[in-house]
Amino acid sequence: MKKGQSSQYSRLVGQRLRLPRAAILRGKERFQTLFSSSTVLRQPHVQLRFRVSPSSEPSQQTAFVVSKRHGNAVTRNRLKRQMRECYRRNQHAWRMEPDLQPTPHRSNALAVDALFMIQSSHVEPSQLETEMLTLMANGQERLKTWVHG
Repeated sequence: MKKGQSSQYSRLVGQRLRLPRAAILRGKERFQTLFSSSTVLRQPHVQLRFRVSPSSEPSQQTAFVVSKRHGNAVTRNRLKRQMRECYRRNQHAWRMEPDLQPTPHRSNALAVDALFMIQSSHVEPSQLETEMLTLMANGQERLKTWVHG
């Protein structure tokens, strides 16, 4: 890409596509909770785990995980980077902060913790993006039915 030329992704409806640090899930206890009790959706190469819990502030945080069985650190970091980039470009398919606000039916706001995990390291970036988009769409449908009753 030449200097001053915008990419195809930055031209999307004038919105800025970034992934702030506050949107990244952190903390050992939150990861343990996601692995012990969460809703799991699967595709051949990627898995999505998410959990909804009451919170004082609405939040939606996401993590990207590749286990050590998927090769050396270079391979694992490349896969995580590809997942983060796919999520960053397509986060509009998953983000739903307005739905997490307190309502007359629900006094608390909601927090959504999510985790994308690679199942197979032999995946093309385009296939990874397709599977993550499918998982985000299915996950958002499930979340909306849970949030709206």
